[in-house]
Amino acid sequence: MTKSASRARALFRSCLFLAAFLVVAYSAVEILDRDMAAVPTSPQTESAAR
Repeated sequence: MTKSASRARALFRSCLFLAAFLVVAYSAVEILDRDMAAVPTSPQTESAAR
């Protein structure tokens, strides 16, 4: 295999890892955002916050 081919494969792999990380981070933020939005509506946590 030539040097440029291995370099392209390494670049492709790092881009793949970056894309997977972004997907995981985005879904984690979505889940946390949903939890944060649900917190103020429950009366137990509202009374506990006071």
